[in-house]
Amino acid sequence: MVSINSLLDYDEFRHVESDYCLVGHRSGKKFRMGDKVMIKVVAANLTKRQLDYEWVVAGEFVQTKGMAKRKR
Repeated sequence: MVSINSLLDYDEFRHVESDYCLVGHRSGKKFRMGDKVMIKVVAANLTKRQLDYEWVVAGEFVQTKGMAKRKR
C-alpha cells in the first residue's frame, strides 16, 4: 500500500467516491482502481516483513533512471 500523503508534494488530490478515483486539484491527473503506477521502496523492515513505498511521478522516474546510467 502507498500512502496518499506521498502525493501531496505534487498536487492536492481529492477522492471522487462515485468514480472510485483520486483527482488532482491543479493537474487534473486521475488515479483509478486498477491503474498501473510506479512506486519505489523507501524502507524495509525485515523483522516485521514490511516494505514502505512512495509514488514515483513520471518526471522523477526519468531523472532517476538517467542518473543511474551516468553512475555506471
